[in-house]
Amino acid sequence: MKKLSPWEAFTEAGRQAFANGRRGAAIENFTAALSEISKSKVVDERLVMSLENLGLAYRAMKIYDRAHTQYDEALSAAEKVWGPNHPRVADVLLRLAELSVEQHRLDEAAASLTRAVAILEKAKGPEDPSLFQPLMRLAEVYRDRKEYDQAERQLVLALHLRERAVGRDDPALLPLLKSLADVHRAEGKYSEAEAVLLRAVAISEQATGAGDTELINHLMALAGLYEHQKAYAKAEPVYRRMVAINEKVWGPDHTRVARSLTALGRVYSAQDRYDDAIPLYQRALAIDITVWGAGDPRVSRSLANLARLYAKQGKYDLAAPLLERAFGIDKTELPPDHPQLLESLAELADAYQGQGRTSEAERLYRQGLNTLSAAPGKNVKLEARLIHSYAALLRRNKMDKEAQALEKKLKP
Repeated sequence: MKKLSPWEAFTEAGRQAFANGRRGAAIENFTAALSEISKSKVVDERLVMSLENLGLAYRAMKIYDRAHTQYDEALSAAEKVWGPNHPRVADVLLRLAELSVEQHRLDEAAASLTRAVAILEKAKGPEDPSLFQPLMRLAEVYRDRKEYDQAERQLVLALHLRERAVGRDDPALLPLLKSLADVHRAEGKYSEAEAVLLRAVAISEQATGAGDTELINHLMALAGLYEHQKAYAKAEPVYRRMVAINEKVWGPDHTRVARSLTALGRVYSAQDRYDDAIPLYQRALAIDITVWGAGDPRVSRSLANLARLYAKQGKYDLAAPLLERAFGIDKTELPPDHPQLLESLAELADAYQGQGRTSEAERLYRQGLNTLSAAPGKNVKLEARLIHSYAALLRRNKMDKEAQALEKKLKP
């Protein structure tokens, strides 16, 4: 058996330690390996590998500054060994990009990924399958930077590569199509997003039938797109189909059924079709109580959904008892500054105001504002809502000066 050189021995020991979760020992051995190769003053692949190994170990321990230093040095060494346009340089750039993403240094990640893609395109050609993952990662970075036009461009290129590899109707395309639809929606390109999602639905249907989770997810995205555009006539049949699929796959009393019932009810509510929406919310509430128990915060949200329908119709006598139950659950189960608890408080206060129960509404408005004042800026939107509602109550009681003083607290 060939005897390992000191560099090989330290490198292998480091890899074994890393695989076993012994990060400190891995760093110790990788550092020793780097020292061995540095003593020789030879710049070759071993130096690059040692620096990459150290970068990986430091990254695993979240010692990001040191990880960056090792990867930067690995990149410099790789350029000296192979030249600036070698695929091995692209490998280092991709690792450096992943580290930058992990640190939310997206500008640096985009620069590393862009250069890596350019190197791979030049070295292997623009149709090479190895470009797929870098293009997808670059698209994700652009999406996170809200540069949707650039994200779309990378996704279209990645889709072309994937189609060449697996065909146009393979389920492997589904995650990519979902990402592309999301980017189109963010760009406001709703017709393009719709076309992509319809294609994803068709692929899901052909591949696995009408009960597959992937199909349900794409139907949800399609219905959500329609709902976002207020195209309720298109959203309704999609949500109806989701209810039917979930009932068939999971049974009539599953939480997935409750969520699709709620979504369909929301579409009816948006069209003021309250008589159609209320039975759906009632059934969703019954399912949630059965599954989670009457005191669960998820039940609180179902109570609030139903109460909101009654409140929209001015039926505060029906809304208030439901909101009292929701507020009671949230007060018991959630921290005093939890957004859901404060939302329950606000909705109950509004219902009391609608009933003319002024003192009870005022007490809750004050309580909510006092809680939010202890954490300024934490929930600006809810604070503004409480201020507007409380000011309306004060004006209703001929207290205009007090209302004006309260409204001065609104953030510009």
